[in-house]
Amino acid sequence: MNHEIIMNTFKHWIITLKRYWKNLLIMKTKILSKVDYNLLNKLHEKAIEQTVNFMYKQELFNLLEFKSKYDLLSFALSKVENQDLIIELGVYKGTTINFLAEKQKSKIIYWFDSFLWLPEDRRGKFKKGVFALKTRPMIRENVVLIEWFFNETLPIFVKQKKWKRLWLVHVDCDLYSSTYDALNCLDPLITSWTLVLFDEYWWYPWWETGEHKALLDYCSQNNKHFTYIAYNSNFQQVLIQMG
Repeated sequence: MNHEIIMNTFKHWIITLKRYWKNLLIMKTKILSKVDYNLLNKLHEKAIEQTVNFMYKQELFNLLEFKSKYDLLSFALSKVENQDLIIELGVYKGTTINFLAEKQKSKIIYWFDSFLWLPEDRRGKFKKGVFALKTRPMIRENVVLIEWFFNETLPIFVKQKKWKRLWLVHVDCDLYSSTYDALNCLDPLITSWTLVLFDEYWWYPWWETGEHKALLDYCSQNNKHFTYIAYNSNFQQVLIQMG
């Protein structure tokens, strides 16, 4: 009798342990299913954290905040006077240049792009050769397109000396090298009035090695200074003023 009781008790515990183990596995599966194992997503999360830390470290508490890139562009354009020069570097299919041209219908806006390809790899999925266009974008009548690489077209453009001052540069060069070259080529036109709007300044993986680093290196090389003015709180754009 005692042996039968012991066996039944043992069987009961075996069944209970199996049920417990099964439930534990189910719970583990549910927990793991909620964990994001995508490394790129984790890199973006880390980049946002690094950007926030950078803002705190630089004490950027008084930056003007805008909810979109186009609100930020509109703010920059509100400071432009009739004789001021506006330049856009890059921007692929022309959405931003047409926005600028629509807002400044009485002005000529200069747009520089090669339309050929990305000359080197850029952060992960953007490989050398992407962004090439077989046909040119439709642009407004007050846009002048200057086509080829920045380090060849900008020096010729700068030598013309037609403008009172360079007021706004929209930088969407994609790469450190292109951004650095463009800023150096434009240096004779850059004054303490000049606003530079960077399209991909921060909060993406390795943002410290892109447009941000190009700006710092340009300023160090040319004894320039700048002030942070505004940013897009929903993406990567930052507006600075040279000084």
